[in-house]
Amino acid sequence: MSEPASTAATALDTLTLVRLFPHAPEDTPRWRTLLWATGRAALPGHPRLGEDWRWFSAPR
Repeated sequence: MSEPASTAATALDTLTLVRLFPHAPEDTPRWRTLLWATGRAALPGHPRLGEDWRWFSAPR
């Protein structure tokens, strides 16, 4: 899986994470963190979200 190269993609990833996933780590690559926060991938140094994880789309 390749990383997005554009600055716009990185900015969008960051805004999405801050708005919808405030619990997401801030010291990891944004794209990989977005995949982790939505339960789609593992993130080194952080436990993978379990099967009981469910999408809750309301901003916090």
